[in-house]
Amino acid sequence: MKHKLLIRPSAAVLVVALSSMALYACGQNNGQSATSNTTADASGAAAPALPLTTGAETAPVYAPAASALPAAARPKIVRVASQADQYAYVDQASSMGSALGHAPPDYGFDYDGVHPWVWRTHNNAARLVEPTSGGYRYYFYQPGASQPYLIRDPQYSYGFNNGELVVVYDARGNILPPQYMDQQADYAGRYLARARALYQASLNSQRRAVIAANWAARSAQIDEQQAEWDQQQSQYSAWQEYHQQHEAEQQAYWQGEHDQRAASAQQFNQWHDNGYQGPPPPPAYGAIAGAAGAALVGGAIGGYLGGRDHHDDRNAPPNGGPGYPQQNGGPQNGGRNEPGFGNGGGQNGAVNDPRRGDFNQRQGGGAQGDQAAAIAQARQQQSQADAARQAQLQQQAKAEATAREQAIAQGRTQQAAADAAKQADAQRQAQALQGARNQQARADAAAQAQARAQSQAQAQSQAQAQEQSRDAARNQARDAARAQLQEAGRAQAQAGAQLQAHQQQAAEAASAAHANQAQAAQAQAEAARKAQAAAAGHPHPEGQHAPGEHGHHPGEGPPPAQQ
Repeated sequence: MKHKLLIRPSAAVLVVALSSMALYACGQNNGQSATSNTTADASGAAAPALPLTTGAETAPVYAPAASALPAAARPKIVRVASQADQYAYVDQASSMGSALGHAPPDYGFDYDGVHPWVWRTHNNAARLVEPTSGGYRYYFYQPGASQPYLIRDPQYSYGFNNGELVVVYDARGNILPPQYMDQQADYAGRYLARARALYQASLNSQRRAVIAANWAARSAQIDEQQAEWDQQQSQYSAWQEYHQQHEAEQQAYWQGEHDQRAASAQQFNQWHDNGYQGPPPPPAYGAIAGAAGAALVGGAIGGYLGGRDHHDDRNAPPNGGPGYPQQNGGPQNGGRNEPGFGNGGGQNGAVNDPRRGDFNQRQGGGAQGDQAAAIAQARQQQSQADAARQAQLQQQAKAEATAREQAIAQGRTQQAAADAAKQADAQRQAQALQGARNQQARADAAAQAQARAQSQAQAQSQAQAQEQSRDAARNQARDAARAQLQEAGRAQAQAGAQLQAHQQQAAEAASAAHANQAQAAQAQAEAARKAQAAAAGHPHPEGQHAPGEHGHHPGEGPPPAQQ
């Protein structure tokens, strides 16, 4: 069975709500120091937020990725009975993010070296944000709940109901099929364990004021991720249909929070534009102006959870919803409910009035008539007083709403002018930056051209030097060759002269030898004649003749004539 209730507050609810707001407002003036360990006041509302602080921007310390978180139990996988309600979780978180708008965090705290930021709404709902290497990770909590109904990282969003995994969305807003949900259950369990620990640390750890420079530097990325949700909601018909069905209720529920956060964002922008001169603006966290936003209790929207692993649907208790179905006849979130996550009173939103019960107990007896008349008169007087009080509250709320609308309109006008000035300044800066970049580009091009020319000139000079060196080497080699030729010629001439001298000497030696041989032959011939003459009987001793004589042998012809 699916319930669709929108509970409107009675005068008693308005009185109780305003009383709680008054108690909360009193607590806003206490503990506004840079750090605080206070967790809650007597009314159950969270401790006051801390004003921003000045200081130099610091680098973010990234939280561990899902794969680096400690292992944890896988959550049970369940589903909503109505497919149309699968976007209840992300739509509720998106509406809360829109209400928080551009307002800075209420405070930060340290957790294992990471510094998460915290936003707490007037009804004690919470959003925790921590940086990761790929963006930001968000944890959304119902009022007073210690575990989230949605966790979002740059890739996926996980919807939970009392620690059970209901739905997983991808980065584009698609709902993952069941088989992929099972694959993501491990990371969902790790995120859920961290979300519980972070929530407890956000209450019990020492709270620290957020550095204004850090928020100014990182708020744009958070705004972009919120804008992604708005764009995805308009692209997916199922999400858009769900959002349109519950948009009026969500706006009514978050209107007060939205207005107060918008004013806080405007105050921060003015403080930022003035160079953080003067005291920081007060925190946005506080009692909502007017009763409508604080007293309106959302109806139960969406279907109830179905069976495990998408089998055999089961029904949730009749006063529950897709986010946090209530058990044991009462709300799990301390009576502070949001649209889409259950109602906050008894059946059909009735408010128990202790006076009415007391009157009922006293009916009957001997004085029933008088007592009944007194009861009727008391009820009539109470009704008149409630009606007068309600009319007064309505007039007060109307006046406050009018003043708030005027302030918002003025703030929007001022914000529009400031945005236009910022945009114009940004355009001027962009143009100046582009001009500087163009000038730098021209200078770089000229420097590169000059470098190329120098390189070419250097190469040409080196080539000329090498050519000159080669010419010198060739000339030197040619001169050396000529010198060698000349030396060879001189050596050849000298060798020729020596050869000629040797030949002349040899000729002279040969001529001398020939003369000697001729003389020897002549001497031999002479000796032979003398010997012959002696042998023929000349009186002269052998070999001797008288001067002028030659030996003559008989039978021989005349002696040869002397030469």
